Amino acid sequence: MKRFLAIWTLLLLFLGVVACQTTTTTLPTSSSITQSSTQSTTVSTTTLESTTTTTTTLPETTTTTTTTEVVTTTQPARYQTIEIYSVNDLHGLAYYDSTNFQNSISAYAKLGRYVLNQQARTPNTLFIANGDILQGSAFSNYYYGLPMIESLNAMNFDAFVLGNHEFDWGIDKIENYKDENPENGEANYPFLAANIVNKITKEPMPWTQPYLIKTFGDLKVGVIGLIGDVYTSIAPARVAEYEFLDYVSVARDYTYHLRVNEGVDIVIVSIHGYDIGRNQELASYRGDYLIDAVINAHTHSNVSQYITRTDTRMPYVQTNATTQNALGKITLTFDHQEQKVSEAYVQLIGMSSFSTEDAYLRSVLDTFANDPTYIAFTTEVLSQNLAYANTSTLAVWGASVIRDYMQVDVGILNSGGFRKAIPVGPITMGFLVEVYPFDNYMKIVDLTGAQLIYLAQSSSLIFDDSFDVEAINPEQVYRVATVDYVFDQDRYPFLTGDNIELTDLLLRNLLIQDLRNSNNQFNAFSGTSY
Repeated sequence: MKRFLAIWTLLLLFLGVVACQTTTTTLPTSSSITQSSTQSTTVSTTTLESTTTTTTTLPETTTTTTTTEVVTTTQPARYQTIEIYSVNDLHGLAYYDSTNFQNSISAYAKLGRYVLNQQARTPNTLFIANGDILQGSAFSNYYYGLPMIESLNAMNFDAFVLGNHEFDWGIDKIENYKDENPENGEANYPFLAANIVNKITKEPMPWTQPYLIKTFGDLKVGVIGLIGDVYTSIAPARVAEYEFLDYVSVARDYTYHLRVNEGVDIVIVSIHGYDIGRNQELASYRGDYLIDAVINAHTHSNVSQYITRTDTRMPYVQTNATTQNALGKITLTFDHQEQKVSEAYVQLIGMSSFSTEDAYLRSVLDTFANDPTYIAFTTEVLSQNLAYANTSTLAVWGASVIRDYMQVDVGILNSGGFRKAIPVGPITMGFLVEVYPFDNYMKIVDLTGAQLIYLAQSSSLIFDDSFDVEAINPEQVYRVATVDYVFDQDRYPFLTGDNIELTDLLLRNLLIQDLRNSNNQFNAFSGTSY
């Protein structure tokens, strides 16, 4: 009996020791991004080596998914922060420095160095160009935007959202940058246009896509690109075959798709447009329709605000596209445990934060800027301006040039065509392109006096310097000329007039002719030099 009890006691002691032992298991290697300082990642200033791209086909569209993998041997951190940077309305750098374009190139090269530094600091970044990037300066217009396309390549931008001025040369000029022909230049990023569709087929432009998905380890981020309520700011002939769907509705639908079908954790809506009321609509959505942040554009406004709601506040941002505020930044922190954005911040970053040019980006820009043919074109002095002329004065001069050089009774122009004032001093070809950057063609029509009186009530139209609405006979027929941007808008009576004549004359070329005719004595207040 004693022997039995001794054996039983030893057996119990043995089982107790086994029960107290701890087994250590090594977790399989994870591909999640963590906030640990022991992360292992390699980032190049020209190519993010950790980024791979795949293509996902949706009904009637193709979308790029980019995955940024960071290898770690620890479990993912609960919180993960991403930074979303944006530029908008660069207009070929037309508004960086109006006195010396070399200063603009230098400032842009410094912005490029800052961008690349942020990418080297953390792989958790997104860089978005939010429309109206190409048209506006002689530098960009001369090459149909290629210098800007290549500059975004050099800075590793993730996406380009189409704006209204991308249509100014005909959207086919932009399509060339996604035709897989390196000889005419190629964009290394997708063009986003979720709500631009063909009027007949209702399908998107085949070289665009509605959104981008970028994955950072376990975190999937979707960016939906949209054009705002800017349809009427484009020459009707340039968008005749396209329809711009309501961008808030489209954003809502694609947000649901991204969250439910693509497993996206964070949704960012990038709109070439700005309307606080519509931003509030976007902020009101919940659940699978929740939008975490908005990037705006188009109005050239400094905006860095939040919309408070039950969920984490929604930030929205827009820069005024000058050296004052050149870059927008939204910072979002995602809580993996709660599966939602827990913190959101927004700020504007000015050129004072940038100190050093990126040598490679500067060399890309200089390749275009130093081309002898381009230099000869832009440096031609057309005339000497004797009196400062603001954009309102120039618009009257432009309408008068239309009247005289088209040899009609009345010249009409839209009020927003002239983009810069002309100071006293030499007027070069390059500067004139920035003053009037649009490739608008002239059209002529017969209108009745009654129709002219109706047009004179519009605050959006400017008439030549001899026009007097009180002297117009409602029953008389007048020969009238204007640019196609104005002519083709169906809110005006031009399209229903008689004896319509289309021409191949650009208004800018008529302005050039008048400046040359002034014999270095240009004064917008003195009428034309016809």
